[in-house]
Amino acid sequence: MTLEELDKYRKKQNRFLNNFANISLAPSGLSTDDINELYCILNIDAYKTSVKKPNMTIADVGCYAGTSTVLFASLIKEMGGKVYAIDNFTGSPKSDLNFSHTYLNIRKILEKHLEEFGLEKEVQIIQQNSIEASNQYPDNFFDIVFLDADHRYEAIKEDIKIWLPKVKKDGNGLIMGHDCELLAQNFEDLFNKVKDNDMSHLHLGVIKALFEEIPDAQHTDTGVIWFKKIRTGV
Repeated sequence: MTLEELDKYRKKQNRFLNNFANISLAPSGLSTDDINELYCILNIDAYKTSVKKPNMTIADVGCYAGTSTVLFASLIKEMGGKVYAIDNFTGSPKSDLNFSHTYLNIRKILEKHLEEFGLEKEVQIIQQNSIEASNQYPDNFFDIVFLDADHRYEAIKEDIKIWLPKVKKDGNGLIMGHDCELLAQNFEDLFNKVKDNDMSHLHLGVIKALFEEIPDAQHTDTGVIWFKKIRTGV
């Protein structure tokens, strides 16, 4: 990418990201940095992951209030396609999102966001848990699957297993996820990576499950997004 192209991209990126400053997307697990990371993964070849194409199908598994849903739907709005926003809208037990569900109608918040952004036609809301929803789609169906549902070890491990086959194996399919602070092979590896860091949060279940199910997954340089391009035989 030339400097001129990079400058043009940055201006386009800033215009897009500024939209998120004009709407409250809380409660949500995605930070402004996460939104920026996702945008970069899907739009430039810094990570060799740009997969944008007409009539894309995207599964946003664990969409909750819709930060990621708005991002995905905004990116495909001019290309056609569909985002399937999948969530039970109650949050995982004992989680902050489950607490929010007690007082807020999370699905209504998502619907309000889609309406304000003019993205109702781009999104189909599926109010089911991850496993129930996965049974509706054949293998090799989605261009992108983004996993951000139950972060407990057994749950995210199962989500990876059931959703990975749903990703297209054409060399451009992409499975992604949230809340992976780092990649680590085992506890000693993990300990050595974080022993000198003052970390307030670490999703051990995601880190462990990801290494076991997709050991060659990649990680963004500064964020908590993991991803892998899917090819035949993977």
